[in-house]
Amino acid sequence: MRQRVGAAAAVLGAMLAAVVLLSPLGSVQAQTPVPISAPIGGGFSGVPPRDGGTALLITTEMSSATGLAATLRDAGCQTQTLSAIEGGLWSSFVAGAPDFVNAPFPVLLAANTPFSVRCFDVTPLVDPPSATYGLADGDVTLTDGVSSVPAAPNSATQIVTELTVRQSYAYLDGDAIADAATVIRQQPGGSGTFSYLSVVPSGSVGTAPTVFLGDRIIVERLAAGNGRVTVTYLDRSPGEPFAAPPTVPVTREFVLESGALVELGTGVCETTNLDDLGSFVFVTTPVPGTQVFSGFSVEGCSRTFESTVNWRLLARDGSELASGFTSGGGVDGAGRFSFTVTYSGVTTAEVGNLEVFEVDASGGEGPPPPRVVIPLVLQ
Repeated sequence: MRQRVGAAAAVLGAMLAAVVLLSPLGSVQAQTPVPISAPIGGGFSGVPPRDGGTALLITTEMSSATGLAATLRDAGCQTQTLSAIEGGLWSSFVAGAPDFVNAPFPVLLAANTPFSVRCFDVTPLVDPPSATYGLADGDVTLTDGVSSVPAAPNSATQIVTELTVRQSYAYLDGDAIADAATVIRQQPGGSGTFSYLSVVPSGSVGTAPTVFLGDRIIVERLAAGNGRVTVTYLDRSPGEPFAAPPTVPVTREFVLESGALVELGTGVCETTNLDDLGSFVFVTTPVPGTQVFSGFSVEGCSRTFESTVNWRLLARDGSELASGFTSGGGVDGAGRFSFTVTYSGVTTAEVGNLEVFEVDASGGEGPPPPRVVIPLVLQ
């Protein structure tokens, strides 16, 4: 079992020193991307270094070095070295090095494991500092992480919106490019300071969905991983004045459903009348027409015989590219499910079909079992 050892300052100093020693001297320049294969997990919290350099981050799900490197690449950080504490000692992973060099590095890092990274600069595929966010009073587009506009025509008062350091990167929308969970803070010119949770989708295209968290709260932690976003913050008890410091801890969890942030406990899977519908399978991510790559994730809600949800991915010609099963809801009621689809054999983009279904356990004597077919663009 991995342990977080020593004081935070000592860990940070030792890890960053190790990375510097293992890295080439001189300035960090853009390089040819390092081939990355078979990533596992990859979710992390923190601000990745965008212009080269080093950063201390923390895993949000069980991850391999290649999984972290893939997510970091999408976030604008081409991994040069990773370093982590293992059993009280640091070990390092050098991208592109022979296997024997990286053998001491853990095969998998547990969630909540601190690690440091040194990067080459690379163009990000998900870019929170320049994204557009849908806030209460309209869309706001950031430039270098901030927006400042007059509160009214000819007004000296500015509405300032900024990206905070509470950021977390993981695969949330079903495709094979990382997404970014962020906390946005807005000061409209009065005494309020409003905090929003947002998820910037891969490609940073369109308006990022947001959820209002509160006024003058303190966000302590943000973690995206395992298909969901968890945010922890300090708020006030009902009726307390805003002048009082926030001291009440609050933890909320969200998932992406059809491009919107949905809080767990309020989504399609938690609808109270689902238990009266018999067996069913709903797929919430990905939506039809999504462009996917090998390693994309699927999420949904189900209630099936023995809680088993089966799936298979078919090519355009009907041949099977991949198949498997997972667990969802069963006799005790509806439940969420998720799985990852890894495939090969697609050389050019084509339309394929993802089938998610329940196997007929009645031998044809009962109603047809549920089956969902989702057309996707396979890459």
